[in-house]
Amino acid sequence: MYSEKDEILLHDYFDNLLTQEQQTTFEDYIVNNIDLAIDLGRLKNLRRNLKNMPSNFTPPDTVIENIISSLLGNKEKIDTFLDEPEIIESVVNETEIVKKKIKGKKRLRPKTKYKLKKLFSYSLILFVLCIVGYSYFIFKQKDITTPWVAQIIVGEDISNLDSLSLELNSILKTNDSESHLIKIADKGLLELTGNTQIKVLTATQSLNAINYSFGNLAFKPKGNNELFEIKYNGLSITSRNSEFSIQENKNLVSIKVITNSIEVNSGLNTFRIPKNYQFNIVGKNEISIPLNNKSPEYFQKLVENYSISKDDSELEKIIEISGRNEAFTLHFLLSKVTPFYREKIIAKLSEISPIQFAETKEKLLLLDQSALDDWWELIYISIN
Repeated sequence: MYSEKDEILLHDYFDNLLTQEQQTTFEDYIVNNIDLAIDLGRLKNLRRNLKNMPSNFTPPDTVIENIISSLLGNKEKIDTFLDEPEIIESVVNETEIVKKKIKGKKRLRPKTKYKLKKLFSYSLILFVLCIVGYSYFIFKQKDITTPWVAQIIVGEDISNLDSLSLELNSILKTNDSESHLIKIADKGLLELTGNTQIKVLTATQSLNAINYSFGNLAFKPKGNNELFEIKYNGLSITSRNSEFSIQENKNLVSIKVITNSIEVNSGLNTFRIPKNYQFNIVGKNEISIPLNNKSPEYFQKLVENYSISKDDSELEKIIEISGRNEAFTLHFLLSKVTPFYREKIIAKLSEISPIQFAETKEKLLLLDQSALDDWWELIYISIN
């Protein structure tokens, strides 16, 4: 609605209280103020209707004043001393109509609407740009190259170390008498000993990766390491803040998990191997059955024999004598045996980590990866 000053001007103009110059100014002003123009028209129309009423009725001056006040949005009620019901009804109806329209939503001018739309559009564009800019900054921080610095140790002399910076696709090979300690920024340490060769594949804040060819190495993560990956023989071995080592002996590559757990992805399956377990890489895209370092020697021998013979009687024996130290050996075997023995393994592992729901068992029997992963976590918690 219009301001209190505009209301006073409208009242004075209607009562001819303005000077000629003030009237001219107000008439120019009302052209661009549709609300004032509408109320002025209604006031004039009402005065004309009152003048056309029967001549034998002369309303008091206060009636006109109350009507005008009501039309201008005041809350005062029309004086109740009017005796003629028809006049009262007519005046009240007109007043209520005007009040409803006054209380209605004020229409904005097309120019104002255009400005508001433009302001909203600019604000939206600015917001989107801020989000994109922040996302790009985080993305770049994640993918910024991390420096790799290799320190060469010859024998036991570490007083004068030679340093070598490694870049993407750099190939590093050590001799039998050398050791290389590679500092991967603030992500971890990679130690190469003996006759070993690697190639740097990725070096970013979020991922550091190498291609392993042969030899011995050990990875020790630091607290802010996110992901370290080794690719070898079609396998992907990944560590999330987990320490592990690779040893090669007579062309047999053996991996030991020292802390937490690592993941081994063969392209078809993903296996999680926890700490204190070790396994060998056999053929392309395959690993041996993981064994706990604390498992008795006869159990380890039994598993090795079963890996070769696939004899069901040996599998029966493995399931029967397995305990807490052999839990993840059994968990690994779930995807390697028939449904009959799979159910036996589930029953054995349930003694360590009971299955709560029947549908969970059904998913495990069907080798649902999500169910297998969830149960792996529960078993890990139960053991540790």
